[in-house]
Amino acid sequence: MPSRDPADDERAGDAGPAPVLPRLRADTLAQFDPVSGLLVVNIAQDEFLEAFRRFALGNAGGASVLITSINHEPYHYFQTIRSRR
Repeated sequence: MPSRDPADDERAGDAGPAPVLPRLRADTLAQFDPVSGLLVVNIAQDEFLEAFRRFALGNAGGASVLITSINHEPYHYFQTIRSRR
């Protein structure tokens, strides 16, 4: 899956959160960022929406890997919360 280039946001005049989010390796689909508390997903928005549309229709195909990655990341969120006690 192609990774999104954060510079696209800057070229469009809207930097958004891209400059402060971690850059993910091309083979990393999703990652929890403990500093911001955000889940960073490393695919283009249209691919993301299409994957969930297929999943909702019962035809996940390759989207199941993405969904599994996204569902796994909250585990790291809870690890972070638990370790700060």
